[in-house]
Amino acid sequence: MMTERDHKGLHILLDMHSCGSTLVPGGFMEKLSSIAGLTLVSEVEHKFPGGGATGIGLLSQSHASYHTWPEKGYVAFDLFSCRQLDNEEVSKVVAFVLKSFGSHIENSRFTCIGRE
Repeated sequence: MMTERDHKGLHILLDMHSCGSTLVPGGFMEKLSSIAGLTLVSEVEHKFPGGGATGIGLLSQSHASYHTWPEKGYVAFDLFSCRQLDNEEVSKVVAFVLKSFGSHIENSRFTCIGRE
């Protein structure tokens, strides 16, 4: 577990396989930023002909992104925050992302940035 004040921010990477859906739910970035206590500044999404999508949310604290591969039932997600997130916020973010795509985590990485 991370402790308060031992880092300046966090980078979360989630590899999700066997996704029940690779369709990105409406309002995904807005809900994600609200759950994480972050501020969404702008977002862009590109949809591919085969149904995949890539999206990025520009946050005042950094960014969040997703990339979907419907033909493989796979979604990659990352959140880079220059604000510390406590364990409860991290748990809520992960739970929201998993629920959004009907998935489980195959691989994950949580990296504290700016350690002192």
